[in-house]
Amino acid sequence: MHIKKEALKREVFKKKIKLLFFTIVFLGVMASVFYWLFFSPLFLIDHVEVKGEAGETHTELEDIINRKLAEKVALWLSRRNYFLFSKKSVLSSIEGATLNPPIENVYIEKKFPRHMLVTFQRKMPRLTLVAERIVDDEEEGTDNITKVVMVGDSVETQETIADKVQKTESITRYYLIDDDGLVVEEIDQKKSGFPHVYIETSSRYIRGEKILTKDLVSGILSLSNEFMQFSKIDIDYFVLPSINYVHEITVVTKQGYFLYMSLDYPTKEQVMNAVLTLQKINDILNLEYIDLRIEHRAYACCNLKKP
Repeated sequence: MHIKKEALKREVFKKKIKLLFFTIVFLGVMASVFYWLFFSPLFLIDHVEVKGEAGETHTELEDIINRKLAEKVALWLSRRNYFLFSKKSVLSSIEGATLNPPIENVYIEKKFPRHMLVTFQRKMPRLTLVAERIVDDEEEGTDNITKVVMVGDSVETQETIADKVQKTESITRYYLIDDDGLVVEEIDQKKSGFPHVYIETSSRYIRGEKILTKDLVSGILSLSNEFMQFSKIDIDYFVLPSINYVHEITVVTKQGYFLYMSLDYPTKEQVMNAVLTLQKINDILNLEYIDLRIEHRAYACCNLKKP
């Protein structure tokens, strides 16, 4: 009986040794696989190709991707690892960034085992913004200035010499604007094929800067299309009173008169109203403007034809 117990103990001991051995082997294999998958240089992304539709590169986009690759998922785990790299995280960072030039439709493709291809499209311009920048400059001068002074209860004038003369200069710059109201690029002159929008500003804009709201750009494009579809009115350009006040817009026609329009109610109705108004006053010369800013109404100002 004692011999059987000893034999049983030996068998149990052998089984424990085998289990321990296989456990150590299993853990060793798992550790090796874990290290091979997540720490081996074989799966660390070291080649990132960034290119647009025309094959162009984008330095700022590359910088964002490289910064994300340099991050750590955990204390020792690099996001550069093929299996740990998150496309969603990178796309989120790109969407929140103001890139120069602006881009859209970014697509990221991981190529096993350590390559990545990033493709993008440059945002297409939709408007030409003509910005007239007023610059006040002071220059030395010796112009005579008549100065009004009080002497007792009477007003007298005296000649003085001005030390400085205020000089006002107007600088016109042209910008291509995309659907989101961002500056695509500054150009040397007006570009045909796009609606032209005039504003007066004291600022100079840079690529990627947001100037107009997306709704305003959409409204101007819709208005331009509606004039082409529903009327024979030839649009020369649009004028915004201010980039901060976008409830009204002035349409300057090639015929020389103005259309004052509101962006607070449907522009198609205003276009049709303008057409009807022109039909009613077709015997009137020298039309100056049609005011359409009051809904369902139109007011025209012009010089009547002399009998």
